[in-house]
Amino acid sequence: MDDESGPALGAGAVATLLGVAVTTLRSWDRRYGIGPSSRESGRHRRYTPADLERLREMRRLVYAGVPPAEAARAALRGRSADGGTKRTGGGRTIPVGRADRAAQGLARAAVALDGQGLLAAMREQLAEHGTRAVWTEILTPLLVGIGMRWEESGGDFVEVEHLVSWCASTALRERASGEASGPVVLLAAAPGEEHTLALEALAAAGAERGRTVRMLGARVPGTALAAAAGRLAPARIVVWAQIPEHADADALPEAGERLILAGPGWSERDLPPGTRLVTTFDEALDALEDLP
Repeated sequence: MDDESGPALGAGAVATLLGVAVTTLRSWDRRYGIGPSSRESGRHRRYTPADLERLREMRRLVYAGVPPAEAARAALRGRSADGGTKRTGGGRTIPVGRADRAAQGLARAAVALDGQGLLAAMREQLAEHGTRAVWTEILTPLLVGIGMRWEESGGDFVEVEHLVSWCASTALRERASGEASGPVVLLAAAPGEEHTLALEALAAAGAERGRTVRMLGARVPGTALAAAAGRLAPARIVVWAQIPEHADADALPEAGERLILAGPGWSERDLPPGTRLVTTFDEALDALEDLP
């Protein structure tokens, strides 16, 4: 079957082109409604070129650290029914949808590459509203908008994305650096995983709730995680995987119910016995609320 722009492809071919697992494609379709436009007899899934472009944008946003639900909405919103790009405004602005004025102000500072203003505004918002609200209502829409503008421009705005990520990381790490006496939470990115911005937001939000947060950062080998867990005896160990290729539960130490696999890269098939799975930022933060 051919689309007006080219042949439709099966799930296996699309997975190979995108470098993701077929199960990831099915999960995106089932959870977020970003899937094939048609199914042939026998329920075979067929992806048109327009579908493939939407999935490429979905993958790019997820790999950049955008929550998958937001990434899917942006990918679906950023394309018209015939696969053409929807324009959302001037070429040097960042669309932030219905986000409030704070997000719009950050967007203007980001486009101007005003790093000092951007960092100051992020610090102010975090102090006033807390990490959970700022991450979900301000930083996530901003990252999605940058991704949409990057896709429309054919590759511009990389410098804007890098500046926003650096400022957000700086502000979030400051929020996570305060003294605390509550239960120890050990945070680490899965072996091979380099995307840590959502994990840094989790560290900041956990610290705000009195958790003693120990952040190990990106690409943490299983042996190093086991050594840290042995020395700290944490109440929870949260391992974040943004993309499925880095979600390797076999490389992690056995920790029973203390271990939480967090992030959109994990799936239920990755779960060791007694381990909890949380795929979104809010679910991960909620998992830290019931500490002993």
